[in-house]
Amino acid sequence: MRSISSPLDGFSSPFGARRLGGGVSPFALYAANGFTPPLVADYKNEVYAVDGVASTFDDMHTYAGASLKTMVDSDGALKWPPHTLHGSEENPTSTFNSAKTINAGVDPAGGGKAVSVTSIADGVANFGFSSISFANRVKHVAWVKKSQESNFVYVFGSGSNTFSFNLDLRDGAVSNSIFGAGATGAVSATDSGSGWYKVVILRNEDGAAIGGSFIIRPARSADDGSSALAGDGFLIWGMHSHRNDLGGMVNNPDTGDSYVPTTDAARYLPRRGNHVWDGTEWVNEGVLIEPASATNLLLNSGTLATQSVTVTAVPHTLHFTGTGTVTLTGASTAGPLVGTGTGEENRTSLTFTPTAGSLTLTVSGTVTNADLIVGSTLQSHIPTAGATATRAAETRPTKAAVLPAITTAVSGSHKLLLTYADTNTATQQTLFDWRADASNRITLTLDTAGANTGKVTLTVVDGGTSSSVTSTNQIAAGINVAANVAWRVTDDFINIALNGTAATQAVNTATVPALGSANAATGITGNDGLGLIWSEDIGDTGIEEASA
Repeated sequence: MRSISSPLDGFSSPFGARRLGGGVSPFALYAANGFTPPLVADYKNEVYAVDGVASTFDDMHTYAGASLKTMVDSDGALKWPPHTLHGSEENPTSTFNSAKTINAGVDPAGGGKAVSVTSIADGVANFGFSSISFANRVKHVAWVKKSQESNFVYVFGSGSNTFSFNLDLRDGAVSNSIFGAGATGAVSATDSGSGWYKVVILRNEDGAAIGGSFIIRPARSADDGSSALAGDGFLIWGMHSHRNDLGGMVNNPDTGDSYVPTTDAARYLPRRGNHVWDGTEWVNEGVLIEPASATNLLLNSGTLATQSVTVTAVPHTLHFTGTGTVTLTGASTAGPLVGTGTGEENRTSLTFTPTAGSLTLTVSGTVTNADLIVGSTLQSHIPTAGATATRAAETRPTKAAVLPAITTAVSGSHKLLLTYADTNTATQQTLFDWRADASNRITLTLDTAGANTGKVTLTVVDGGTSSSVTSTNQIAAGINVAANVAWRVTDDFINIALNGTAATQAVNTATVPALGSANAATGITGNDGLGLIWSEDIGDTGIEEASA
C-alpha cells in the first residue's frame, strides 16, 4: 500500500506560479484576485479542501453510476475504473464451519480492519464468496497472515472459476497451483510486511463469462485442502475481485492499489484520473462524467466482425480504433469510416442519421473496441460480447454540507473539457446547477442556438425572480473542448467569464438565492478538472483570472 504525502507536493497553482509566505494556507494556490476559495475540488491533482482543511473526493461528493465503464489510464491503455465485484471479507457469502471477528488486528494499510477467521469444527472450513458471476478475465486479491495454529491456507475457486493452490503463511511459498480444464492463469504471493502476504490470482479464460467462488480455508500442510482442526485460522484483509480484460483496471487513487473498500455489495468508483491525448502525450484531465446512459449496439466489440443491427431514424455515432474499415449499407450509406491506427489516440468516429431499419456494417481489416451508440458525439467505449451492453448514467453532486454558506455574494470557477455537437439549442447542456428548487438556484448552461456554437449562460433565480448573463466569447462544438468558466453573483450584479474573457456585468434583479441545504450538481458530458467556490465576490478581475 502506498504512503500518503501532501497532495500539494511539487504542485503549482492552476492560475500561475505563486510564492507562499510562512503561515499561508497551501490552498491559497487556488486564489483568484487575492481571494482564497473555501471549497477546492482539484480533480486533476487530487487536491480537495473545505474551509482550508484537506478533504477527500468521497467526503466532498456523492457518486452514483452503478455499472462498469471504461477510461484511459496514464499509459494510454483503455481500462476499467476501480471496482470490486463482490462484498468485503467483513460480509462473506460463504462461511461454512468458520467464524469471523472483525477489527481483530492491524491491517496492511495500518488501520485496525483485519478480520480473524477461525475454524469451528474439524475438517473443511470455508471463508469467502460463492455463487458469483465474473467476466472471463478476472483478478482475485487478498492479504492473509498467520494468526492461529495452522501454518497454511488453501485458496480455491469452484464452478467454472476453477483454480486452487496452497500458501505457506510463514514464508509466502506457493505450492500445488492448479487451474481447471481449458483455463489459464497465474498465482503469486508477495511479502507486504509484518507477516502479511498479498495473494493474487489471475484468471484468464477466453469466451463467455465465468461463475463460481473465491474461497480461503485454513489448512494443516502444503498438500492439504480440507483437514483443518477446530481453532485453526488466519487473518485476512482486502479480499476483492475485479475485471482484468481490456488493459486491466486503474488503481484506486485513494489506496494506490487495486483495493476498493466496500461492505456487502459490488462497488464501482468514478473515473478519476481519466487521460486525454493532447496530440503529444496523455494528460490527466480529471474525472470523466457521462450523465446519460448509452448502449453499444454492436456485438463482440473487441474484434469487430461484419454484422447487422436494427437502428432508428436518429443520430448515431460509430467509433473504433485500428487500421481497418467499416462500410455501412442498408439503413445508411454514410462513410465509410477508415481507421487511422491502433491505440486510443487513434480512435476515429462517424456520426450519421440512418433511416429506421436494418443497418449492415461490413468490416475489413482490424477494427477493435468498436461502438455504435445513439447520439451525435463520441462517448466512452462500452465493451460487448454476445449481447449489447449498456453504460449507466452517472451523477456526482457536491454535498451541501461542504459547500460554503453564502449571504450577499458567491463566486465559482470550473475547468472543463466538453464533448458535444451543435444542436442549435438554447440550453443544450447544463454545466453546473446549485439549487434548492426551481425558484432558487444558480445554473450554468451551454447555448448553441442560432449563430451560437458554444456560449455559456449564468442564470440566477431567487424566489422566482430570474436574472441572466451570457459570455461574449464562445467555444466550438467538438471532442474535449476546453471551457474554463468562472462567475460571480452579488445582491446587485452578476457576471460570467469564459476562457479568460469576462462579459459585461448584468443587474441582479433579486438577491443571492438561499442555497444552504442544497447540493450542487455538475451535469457535463466530459472531463471535470477543477471546481472552486468562494463565499464572496471575487470581481471581474477574479473571474477572468480564474477562467484563463
